[in-house]
Amino acid sequence: NLTNCENAGICLQRGKEFSSFGSIDTQQFSYDGQRLRLTYFNGDDCPSGVKGKHSSEIFFVCDSNAGLGTPVLHKRYTCLAVFMWKTSLVCQNTQQQCSFEISNKHYDFNLLSSLSHNWNAVDAQNVSYWINICRGVQRTNTTIGCSPTAAVCMENQAGSHISLGTIQTMEVKSINSTDLLLTFKSGDSRACSKISSSTEMTPTSRIFMRCGNRLGKPKMSNGPDNECYYNFLWESSLACADKAEQVILEENGILRDARFGFILDIKSILNQKFSTN
Repeated sequence: NLTNCENAGICLQRGKEFSSFGSIDTQQFSYDGQRLRLTYFNGDDCPSGVKGKHSSEIFFVCDSNAGLGTPVLHKRYTCLAVFMWKTSLVCQNTQQQCSFEISNKHYDFNLLSSLSHNWNAVDAQNVSYWINICRGVQRTNTTIGCSPTAAVCMENQAGSHISLGTIQTMEVKSINSTDLLLTFKSGDSRACSKISSSTEMTPTSRIFMRCGNRLGKPKMSNGPDNECYYNFLWESSLACADKAEQVILEENGILRDARFGFILDIKSILNQKFSTN
């Protein structure tokens, strides 16, 4: 009955039956540098769920035209409901961040992402590579031919500038306790022209970030291989993880996360009820 949802953050209604998908007392906000997530735990019983209970997640997605927006059910699992919520409330703080939360560890690469300069590496054949991991290669006298969407841009011996992967395709994952892998796909097919293949290939740049003692700079390791991977190694103190922390929701509806300089006002959607199918 309805009493099952009196303290619920998410409530499922089926006819006259109501089920809690998480208690309001368990709400947790987290931010990975790109997305704001709200989770609820300790709902009604569900044997295969977290601690045998139903739970739910809401991902807030920036949409400058959505206003407050409303949640939409994205996926429904046996004991977990996942919602996407397009809203303009999160747009002001999700632009041009270069920080990530991976496996409950925090990484801040903002110092490696610049609006004024790019990072440079040169291989044994004197081919130059320009890197700007979150903002894209910036236009300078030496990179004037690079696409602004390129995270990695190669200047070959003929002086042509070729994208080796775009910022829009960026993926970050942990390899082990000291290394991260940054991947950029969908570069310019000209970078794969020397590889024998029955289909057109596009390059992928892989930057192996290793925990080091200094800010460091990228080094070209090898590439392209038979799959058109270009591999770089970057030893940097910024690849050493900080422990991740939860975002704090203050009483006035302000979310704060000092790691990202994150301040967000969500009081306009608190203490309201929203429904979705």
